[in-house]
Amino acid sequence: MEARGDPPTLVTIGLDHARADVGVRERFQPSLEVVAAFYDSARVEQLDEIVLVATCNRIEIHAGGGEATLPALRRLLRTWLGMEDAAAFLATSRTRVHREAVDHLMRVAAGLDSQIIGDIHILGQIKRCFQTAERAGHVGPVLHRVFNRVFRAGKRVRSETGLMAGRASYGTRAADVAYRWAGVLAERPCVVVGCGKTGSNAARALVEHGARRVFVTNRTAARAEAVAAELHGVEAFPFEALAGYVAAADIVITATAAPRPLLHVGNVEACGRERLFVDLSLPRNVDPVLASLPDLTILDLDAPGFRMPDECRDEANAIVRAETVVAEESAVLMEWLDSAPVREALRPLEQTLGEICRREIGFAAGSEVAERTSARIVAKFMARPMVALRDGDSGVAAQSMLDAVSHLFRRP
Repeated sequence: MEARGDPPTLVTIGLDHARADVGVRERFQPSLEVVAAFYDSARVEQLDEIVLVATCNRIEIHAGGGEATLPALRRLLRTWLGMEDAAAFLATSRTRVHREAVDHLMRVAAGLDSQIIGDIHILGQIKRCFQTAERAGHVGPVLHRVFNRVFRAGKRVRSETGLMAGRASYGTRAADVAYRWAGVLAERPCVVVGCGKTGSNAARALVEHGARRVFVTNRTAARAEAVAAELHGVEAFPFEALAGYVAAADIVITATAAPRPLLHVGNVEACGRERLFVDLSLPRNVDPVLASLPDLTILDLDAPGFRMPDECRDEANAIVRAETVVAEESAVLMEWLDSAPVREALRPLEQTLGEICRREIGFAAGSEVAERTSARIVAKFMARPMVALRDGDSGVAAQSMLDAVSHLFRRP
């Protein structure tokens, strides 16, 4: 919904683990149906370029457009969530515009703004959200350029700094927490519920910590069987038998997309021994009411154990290098965004000049040479005016164009 001459920008409204606890994030975590309703509402508000990014620790809306974008986003929230929930979302969320929004999205994709620094899954999660927006028809030239530059930054951070090339993930961190809680895992029965990337990483890390009795389950049985086949000492069990396996386990890690708790007062009881439940899901898989059971410790995504402790910051140099990559890629993207009005202002002149060059050169040297040569001439001709206009000096830009035209058509 960009008006003619209105410079494009990036506008972001979102809440994350730094501003909202797990209960608030859980309230706004969208299902597939809710995501579809979001893009339907965006179409009503004529927000043509918009991406909803939803992970376990953030719900953010990124929109490309001009000055009218921010008020349209607020109307969209009211349409999508309803007046009461929209007010609650806006009260907790943070709004970022232009450079601040660009820098923020770059840092998120680079794993620098995650609860677990260097989270190996965040880049893939953002890509999937972007692809959903593409399929819904809500990615135009601005967001296409923005997100592709963001993905480039994330890939550079992974390949050049090593920050996201390690094992940092919620699954591995959950296993680390379990290991610290138990001390020795060899004889501790462990259950992992959910065999996506997070659950699979948790099972693998438990085995690496010495666990020899790890049981995994998934609503799709074949997925659990595949994880069990890949890892020595891991056994798959039917999802329908969940209550029995949980009752026998000392450690339970949950990581599913279930819309409501899988473990609750109806299938979990006190058993007279210490147990640890680590809930990596949003919405939560473990009903918080279970915390009242004696000898049961429940940790969710807000638990201190998931935050980066000082002793784990041996990748400090990688973080510094990642910040440099983000700054470089943000500068390139900002230059493109800031120069958009200049490109539009000079487009008619560029097209006219191109037509003249192709016609005149084609007359003398043929169409193939004309196309290649005219493109070079136009690029050189437009360079100085573009820089001058971008810097806000219209007088210099006009003089540059006059000088270039004079030089171009000066007879020897």
